[in-house]
Amino acid sequence: MDYQSFVDGITMPCCVLSVEKTEKGTCGTIQVVCANEPYKINSGLDYYDGVAYDSLVPQNDLFEEHCFEAAFRNKLVHNYVEIRSLHTWVDYVLVPLTSNNKDVGYCQFILESMEKADIRRMGSVSTNIAEEIIISCISLMGAENFHDSVKFVLADILDVSDGETSRIILLDDEKKKTEIFAEFSRLQKGMDRSIPDYALIKTWEKSLGESNLLRVLNDRDMRMLEKKNPPWVKSLRDAGIKNMIISPLRRQESVFGYMYVVNFNVTKVAQTCEYIELMSFFLSSEISNNMLMDKLNRISKIDALTGLNNRRAMIQKITDINADMKHSGYGIISLDLNGLKYVNDNIGHDAGDVLLIKAGEFLKQFFRASDIYRMGGDEFVVIATGMERAMFEERANRMHNHMIGNTEVNFAIGVFWCDGTVDTNSAFRQADTKMYEDKRAYYEAHPELKRK
Repeated sequence: MDYQSFVDGITMPCCVLSVEKTEKGTCGTIQVVCANEPYKINSGLDYYDGVAYDSLVPQNDLFEEHCFEAAFRNKLVHNYVEIRSLHTWVDYVLVPLTSNNKDVGYCQFILESMEKADIRRMGSVSTNIAEEIIISCISLMGAENFHDSVKFVLADILDVSDGETSRIILLDDEKKKTEIFAEFSRLQKGMDRSIPDYALIKTWEKSLGESNLLRVLNDRDMRMLEKKNPPWVKSLRDAGIKNMIISPLRRQESVFGYMYVVNFNVTKVAQTCEYIELMSFFLSSEISNNMLMDKLNRISKIDALTGLNNRRAMIQKITDINADMKHSGYGIISLDLNGLKYVNDNIGHDAGDVLLIKAGEFLKQFFRASDIYRMGGDEFVVIATGMERAMFEERANRMHNHMIGNTEVNFAIGVFWCDGTVDTNSAFRQADTKMYEDKRAYYEAHPELKRK
């Protein structure tokens, strides 16, 4: 066949690819037999007839699998992917061509490239995968519980791949920690929930390079990955992982997590890669937004100076207590920091801020930080839940005794244990009443510090 005339009749960038089959029946070398002018212009000066495809663009496992399907399985393949190293998105079609050589197949490659993603094109990658992705995205958008909806997506990955376990892990670069965000497993006991430490997972990005996907299908792939990253492969083998497909989750250029499936049916590698690569694109945005909202929600409930909970967080805590009819009781301590106005007026507000920070640290010696609230100014509150009355009163007494002789931090305090016989408003009023009595006694003993 006159392949050159064949591609010259196409106005879009187009070429004919030859695909070799290895002795094991897998994809071997892929070369560009010939190309039209638009394709040659796109490829630049490195192009020549017979050039290996990965001399022109980065090597891509999914693309190679698609070429093999077109050349040897007589399948029409359509895909839409991002090539990060070239900062472009590519919409391509692979059309099967006839071949007289059982070990070399041919396919026509037609592509269109663009700088920005066109979400409308993603729905047409393939009928079956498009349906799965659309259903998954609808479940994400309509779910009341975002984490649960992500688990449904991971379950869909197992349906597509016949895999054992799918998982999303996230990286916290500030705390240098990792966490399992969500997972779904067919195993009775589930996958080993231990995950590699932060330092090891940070090496994954280098192993993936600019690719949106990494496939490890067999021992050969495992050995190739081992040359790049021996500790990672050791962790895979120790966990009993025989194969995997992994895709990074990115926020702009930064990788903040990974989505992967392990021990899947390798005969379904093409559709699995397609599903994971596209879903990681959608999930990157959704999870990133969810994390941002969680962070903003946490920040909105934190006192900027002391790092303790603020008034808004305390109101939410009271709301939760009122909604929980099963609580066994809780303790309230109303606190007012003595001497703050004197420090602000005579030493300065910077010194007053230091005193407030020390006051917060002092309280954390006796109660959990999650139970301590700064209401503003010199007012603090402790709402102690999840402990017996005896323990609460013992800690309150120990805190009071530590203030005796403390030249830096001294609170007026009012302690009240609520056993459920009064409402929260009454409980706080009783704690406040005791605190004001203690405050009055303090200033009677220290009239020089009395607020004016």
